[in-house]
Amino acid sequence: MVGPQVVIVGAGVVGAALADELSARGWNDITLVDQGPLPEPGGSSSHAPGLVFQTSGSKTMAELARYTVEKLCSLDVAGEPCFLQVGGLEVATSPARVAELHRRAAWATAWGIEARVVDTDECLRLVPMLDRDRVLAGLHVPTDGLAKAVRAVQAQVERAASRGVRVLERTEVLDIRTEDGKVSAVVTSAGELQLLQQAVRAIHVDPQMQRYIVHIVGLTRDHPDVYLGASPRGSLALMRAAQARAMLAGRDYVTPDDVKALATAALAHRLIMSPEARMRNATAQAVIRGVLQEVPVPGSRVPA
Repeated sequence: MVGPQVVIVGAGVVGAALADELSARGWNDITLVDQGPLPEPGGSSSHAPGLVFQTSGSKTMAELARYTVEKLCSLDVAGEPCFLQVGGLEVATSPARVAELHRRAAWATAWGIEARVVDTDECLRLVPMLDRDRVLAGLHVPTDGLAKAVRAVQAQVERAASRGVRVLERTEVLDIRTEDGKVSAVVTSAGELQLLQQAVRAIHVDPQMQRYIVHIVGLTRDHPDVYLGASPRGSLALMRAAQARAMLAGRDYVTPDDVKALATAALAHRLIMSPEARMRNATAQAVIRGVLQEVPVPGSRVPA
């Protein structure tokens, strides 16, 4: 196991981001829990306006906001963006506020964020509905915008799940148990998570199924369109995901359908396509689909 056991309570935009970031860094024993349905669990992430302004007097906060913008710009759900980079405009209606905008522009520039103070005409060009008689100046940051929070939750949860993060929706946290000042278990409406994690690992994976998984992952490394294929860690992630799917289906063994259902989600993001393949718009998802068709499916054997 890389990293400690982690239980993240709440799968809004913060919890989803935490699961995504930790799993991307190799932590592989993570459970994400929310009492609501995903990707709209019902908290503030489900209805937040999503305004993102990167400028801050704190360098740490500005860099965090800039990283958030860059990350969300790289995510989508079924081709729909997770961030609308429409730009941000803060307006001043008094000389004191104009001076404040110049200070904020200096902060942004110092932290590496593109920003400039613009005059009234430019403010009206950017936002025609503004009142010319009141606006003196504005701070324009073209990389600010609107985060589509629900899509951001979905994209990050799906990516985390593909790395083996266990996701429990419609599951209420009832208690957090501690021993000697440390968390020992999280009690939920579905049982103790400590026991659920053990239950997933106890799901039987037949040697044929293990070879099936290894064969699938191995072929990603030999595919002509792939520059760098999935590593053995991908095999483990796919096996754990298949075990969890089997458990949720009420079975104590993994079938080929479990593996096939999760292979794309567990492996596609691990592939680096060759430059030639990218020029042809070939995708990692298509590679996985082709590999699944190529690898013989073993007979499902139920343990005695």
